[in-house]
Order: sequence, then structure tokens, then C-alpha cells
Amino acid sequence: MQLVSLVRPHEAVRRVDTRGESQMTRGQDLLSHPTARFDRRRFLQLTGALAGAAAFSQLRPDLAGAAPSLGADPFQLGVASGDPLPNDVVLWTRLAPRPFERDGGVPDRKLPVGWRLATDPDMRDVVRRGTVVALPELGHSLHVELYGLKPGRDYYYQFDYRDDLSPIGHTRTAPASRDRVGSLAFAFASCQAWDNGYYSAYRRMAEEDLDFVVHLGDYTYEYGIDASGGFRNVPVPDQFRPNCTTLERYRLQHALYKSDPDLQRAHRLFPWMIVWDDHEVENDYASLTPEGGQPNPEFTARRAFAYQAFYEHIPLRVRSLPGFGDLRIYRRVTWGEVHPVDIMTAAVSTSTVTNFAL
Repeated sequence: MQLVSLVRPHEAVRRVDTRGESQMTRGQDLLSHPTARFDRRRFLQLTGALAGAAAFSQLRPDLAGAAPSLGADPFQLGVASGDPLPNDVVLWTRLAPRPFERDGGVPDRKLPVGWRLATDPDMRDVVRRGTVVALPELGHSLHVELYGLKPGRDYYYQFDYRDDLSPIGHTRTAPASRDRVGSLAFAFASCQAWDNGYYSAYRRMAEEDLDFVVHLGDYTYEYGIDASGGFRNVPVPDQFRPNCTTLERYRLQHALYKSDPDLQRAHRLFPWMIVWDDHEVENDYASLTPEGGQPNPEFTARRAFAYQAFYEHIPLRVRSLPGFGDLRIYRRVTWGEVHPVDIMTAAVSTSTVTNFAL
């Protein structure tokens, strides 16, 4: 995996290319039988079912009376936006009133969640609104894809469930392909092991006026976390001790990372473009081969769980899911008018803020 930002010296546009591809397997019988043998036909059946569920969640729900109280703030994992294009962007949240419990403390049923998009931070000038379905099959995560927006504009968004309101998020669409851009400010980050310390770099990012954030991978690590929370020295529940191997355990790991207030704030303020490296599944795995081993059904299932949890917690488009061609994490984003200048950025182990002015 590599992320390349291409900007040539006399250019005002930047192309951000994320290259890499993988596959994702998922299905209810996969959850019941994680060591089942997967042939190509079974793989496509299972992954197509998940893609269909994600597409269904975008439809306007008819769920009269299907909004029970969840007993606590359902938006404790915050909000996020991602993959900004000139006319569209993805909004994300996940219902999780008790994020460190199984299924986030949400009942096993479809739930309607409202959303609004405005042009002002007080959410008074609402230009779009709607309702989507939070599905238990996707951990009650939501990926709202908005089209027909204006290029190079700031937008603000908010989710609601019953009387509960999410934090207000900010996002920004990319400039149109023919728009000349005088400057670009973006941050990139990688390798954010939660128990290795606090996310002070994200606090610093939040002080900037960034166009977007690029994450180069290792958004989570698969390792178990000790009772003291590692270098953070905060209590961590017992369910975090084992390494991540199941869907529920990967979901818990993402929820723990998302609980960090500095990471939440950086997600809330800027659109993100995110790819993975290896620790989102397992150190040094390659395709269907685990570290130091050979392909086997157990690891195939483990990778499927990791990929699904990744999708559930990242503002990705539905077309990233299988049934639309594998879990696709590579894409191209053009930021304004293209001119010839190249700057290549490789993954680093610390978070960095970079600003280009032309």
C-alpha cells in the first residue's frame, strides 16, 4: 500500500491517489462457521449480501414505531466525513450508546436515523435532510453519500436519533476540476496505536484550517490491551485483553480508538481519506496469508471480520464493499485544476501537518 500526492511545481491542483486493493468476505453463516471453506461462488454470495445491506441502508426507511430509547447518548463515537469530491461527500456515524459492550449496546433491529446538511455552523440554513436505516448487520453504522453538492464549499452536518443530536460536523467538497487553487493545506497520519500514547498530533491538527486529512494506515492495531491501557495508564475493560480475531472484537477495538476526544475532533472538523496497512487485520499479513503461516479458513474468516469492522467505522462509500468489486480502498481525488508538479508522500510513523501555498 502506498499513498501518493501528486503536485507539480507550477500546478495549483493536487491529486491524491490511494493505491491498494483487497477482498472482503462476510455473511451470517460466516459468523456462525468461521472455519468454513470458501470457494469463489460462496465468496461472492456472502460479500454480495453485505453490499446489498449497505445499499439498503441508504433508502428512506418505513420503520414506524421502530425507534426505541437506547438509554444513553447514541453518538458517543462521534461523526466523520470522507472521500470529498467536487459534488459529493460521505457522512458517517455509528449508534453506540455503550460502545464497549457487544453491538454497542444497541438492540438487534433496524433503526431510523435522521441527518441534516447546512451551509452554516449553527445548522440554520439546512439545504438537505433525510433519514437512513442503521442496520445490525453493519454494527448500526451509517454511511450517507450526498450528491449534487457545490464544489469547493464548506458544509455542516448533524445526525439525530429520537431526541438525541450528534455533534455538528464540518466537511468541505473538493474544488471543481477547472477551478484554480492558490493553496492546499492537509495533514497526514499513520500508525496510531491507542495504547502507545495520547493523540496530541490530532489536537494540533484541529487548530489548523485543513482541506482534508489523509490517513496512511494502521488506523487500529490488532493486539490485546492490558488492564492499565498501556502508556495511557487508564483502566480498560477485560474484553480488550485478547487479540482481535472476531468481528465483535475488531468492533470493540475500533470503538476504543474512536472514543479518543482528539481523534473525534479531527474527524468532526475535516473530511478524511483513509487506507489501511497491515495492523487493521494482523501484522505482516499478505492477501489470504497470515504472518509466518499459510492460507487457511480461520485466517480468511479473521480477515473478513477485520475488513467489515474497518468499513463500519470509516467514512467509505458503499461501492467500496464487495458486490461492487471487493473492499476497495484505492481511489483518485482531484483537487482543482491540474498542472504539472510532483510531490510524493510516503507513510510515516508520526502524524504531521503539511501546508502548500502557491
